[in-house]
Amino acid sequence: MGVREAIIAAGCTRLRPVLLTAVTTILGLMPMVTGIAYNFRKMELSTVSESTQWWSSMASAVIFGLALATVLTLVVVPTLYSLVATAGQAAELGISRLRRAYWAPFYRLTGSKPEEEEPV
Repeated sequence: MGVREAIIAAGCTRLRPVLLTAVTTILGLMPMVTGIAYNFRKMELSTVSESTQWWSSMASAVIFGLALATVLTLVVVPTLYSLVATAGQAAELGISRLRRAYWAPFYRLTGSKPEEEEPV
């Protein structure tokens, strides 16, 4: 399987679990960010309480961190993997061209033909 096909297959495999985990966690933290709490002693919803003021900044940090991590996981990591693979192929091609250019005068002077390199 080629690098591009492997990246696409891995992206298809990991898309649903990563998105489901991120979305459920973000939705679960939404009441904490908005300040909605349930008072179990009075059995009613309360919008402003001391605990929601403490936890709202932490919940918003977790939400934005999780959203950023999801984008990094699904977009940036496969892109960087593709770039590294492409750079490796370009380096191999450049080295083979440099090797041919280096040995070209020798083959011209001796009249011999260069040995064919095996493709990697």
